[in-house]
Amino acid sequence: YNSIDENVYSKDGTILIQYASGKKEAVFTIPNSVESIGDHAFYNCDSLTSIEIPASVTSIGNYAFYSCSKLTSIRFNGTVAEWMAISKGNYWDANVPATEVTCTDGTVAI
Repeated sequence: YNSIDENVYSKDGTILIQYASGKKEAVFTIPNSVESIGDHAFYNCDSLTSIEIPASVTSIGNYAFYSCSKLTSIRFNGTVAEWMAISKGNYWDANVPATEVTCTDGTVAI
């Protein structure tokens, strides 16, 4: 494993395993090295209001953002087509107030 700013990543940095519980930051930008957001990675993260996901991400795990009760802004730094091609796990966005993902060329309802 690899820890950066208390967040846990795979050793090679391609999987975001766990966002540090108890963090109070409202905005988080996932590093460009990340290709996969793990199951429950942001589970119950109640301070996060905005997340920026790099175009390098190809999968989002089960319950990844579950109960992020203040997450109103999801930005994906790729196209709508690239967002649609991402493998998304069960309930990845359950109990999240955000209603859309903003991509470089438009928005997608969630």
